[in-house]
Amino acid sequence: MGGTAGAPGVLLAPGVLPAPVLLASGVLLACGMPVVTVLLAAGVLLAAVWLATVRLRGLGGAVTGRATARWGSEIVGHVKKCAFCTLSSDSRTLNSGSGLRPGGVIAPCGREPYTWHSGTQSARPGVFPAGAQGPGKEVSALVDDRKLAVLRAIVEDYVSTNEPVGSKALAERHNLGVSPATIRNDMAMLEEQGYIAQPHTSAGRVPTDKGYRLFVDRLSQVKPLSGAERRAIESFLAGAVDIDDVVTRTVRLLAQLTRQVAVVQYPTLTSSTVRHIELVPLTERRLMFVLITNTGRVEQRVVESAEAIEESRVAHLRAMLNACLDGCALVSAPDRVADLPEKLPAEDRPLAATVLSVLLESLVERHDEKIVFAGTANLAVADLSVGLREVLEALEEQVVLMRLLGETTDQSALTVRIGSENPYTGLQGTSIVAAGYGSGDKQLARLGVLGPTRMDYPVTMGAVRAVARYVSQILAAS
Repeated sequence: MGGTAGAPGVLLAPGVLPAPVLLASGVLLACGMPVVTVLLAAGVLLAAVWLATVRLRGLGGAVTGRATARWGSEIVGHVKKCAFCTLSSDSRTLNSGSGLRPGGVIAPCGREPYTWHSGTQSARPGVFPAGAQGPGKEVSALVDDRKLAVLRAIVEDYVSTNEPVGSKALAERHNLGVSPATIRNDMAMLEEQGYIAQPHTSAGRVPTDKGYRLFVDRLSQVKPLSGAERRAIESFLAGAVDIDDVVTRTVRLLAQLTRQVAVVQYPTLTSSTVRHIELVPLTERRLMFVLITNTGRVEQRVVESAEAIEESRVAHLRAMLNACLDGCALVSAPDRVADLPEKLPAEDRPLAATVLSVLLESLVERHDEKIVFAGTANLAVADLSVGLREVLEALEEQVVLMRLLGETTDQSALTVRIGSENPYTGLQGTSIVAAGYGSGDKQLARLGVLGPTRMDYPVTMGAVRAVARYVSQILAAS
């Protein structure tokens, strides 16, 4: 009953019968079977066990061989492509395929040849050898782009639904190319960096002011207006008869396009020039002084005279004023007309002095701080993190609105102030999008909209920019 030490896959120690054979022999002997019969049965059992051992050994060898070949192929392919493995002296051995064993195969760079579902290093950071600098800029850029895509998706969903956004919803609504687990990891990193926040336990995430700022700064383009919207804007603004009508139409139009509070600043007189001055007799001792600027703004004043006004004197004074001030900047007008009365006959000087005093009074008034707004009813349905009362109080402060609109010499630049970036405490739950408008390359004033931080920034920025351009074109054409 000897041992089977020479057989592959030894199951028996030399000279020792396996326990199942001994048990079966004992049962047969107890039943009164002859010893010869018992020995024959034991031999058959031993033969069956030996044949089974041989087959299992062959099958195991085949499986092990295939596993070794697969691991060898993966590790060799990894080493050939990995820049860090080439730094190791073990790469030559691994490239030759020698010394491989199934399981536990590690490349010189310290990373196993797995294929991760995210396809990027951020899903499972590798262990790099001493002296190596880790992933290159391409990998870091890929990670940043992916997190930016996740942030962009969170902002878009939160703006449209006003509900905290979860990783499962992002995976279903957006083609991010990664699993919900990877999205959760990216959201955790974004939350740690302060771009998103969790309003309460077991809820999704919402963007923070910092997250909105990154979203706006990385916008590749704003949403353009449709052809019908552009034609409607052009026809609506083209019907304005003067600058007051232009401002009124503009503020109404912005409020309707954005569903936010629209704010428009009047063109400042200090940056305007004189286009024409008209003197119109009304009665024997009264006339109308009319100042028209290059922006289309019209300033009217009634002039009272102590003497009877002759039309010939009025015509002469009108001609002198236009010759002196035509094309002159309003800020330079007082110096231009300082010595004008001396050039007139003595009998015309009293009337000239009265008209010039009215002119200087109109220039002293701070028209550049005049602001109009519309669409305050839109605040009633807005999701404001601050009180509505504080926002309304800020809108009544002309100086606050001027500061929020911002000051910039670049007429085409859009200014976006988000949440805590606003200096006024009552408006730190709102965002302001503003742009300049003017005549030609010269900025005259600014316009914009105010709304909650949860606003559609691409649409709002596109509308503000488009309206500012149309107003500029109207002023230039006038």
